[in-house]
Amino acid sequence: MALLKLKEISKEYSGKKVLDTVSLKIQSGDMKVVMGPSGCGKTTLLRCLLRLEEPDYGNIYFHGKNIYDKEFTILEFRKKVGCVFQNYALYRHLNVMDNITLALCKVFGMPGQLAREKALHELQKLDMASHSAKYPSQLSGG
Repeated sequence: MALLKLKEISKEYSGKKVLDTVSLKIQSGDMKVVMGPSGCGKTTLLRCLLRLEEPDYGNIYFHGKNIYDKEFTILEFRKKVGCVFQNYALYRHLNVMDNITLALCKVFGMPGQLAREKALHELQKLDMASHSAKYPSQLSGG
């Protein structure tokens, strides 16, 4: 069973189809990239995936459970799946490391040193460890 499965996700705004039957399976440990030109639906897809927006058609499953079902516990989902929309989700006065560890400490109650170790591990997986002391204004917009 896929960790995350998107099945025929479609979304339109004012008659313009932004997502057209997008399907995708993500297994545990996979790393995927959402890439395309401006206006092609990248952010809309991520917003639907995070349940910040509802697709017009299609379903998204996490561990086989539809994330749009009323019984689905969105808080537990959001503790396990996250996304940072850099342009408006990072604290400008905090560097990358502090932006990451803030939630680990506040939401999960993780001790500071352990949070920094976990953050560094994740940054290394994305080849971003060298940016850990940078502030959002020092990063690219992507």
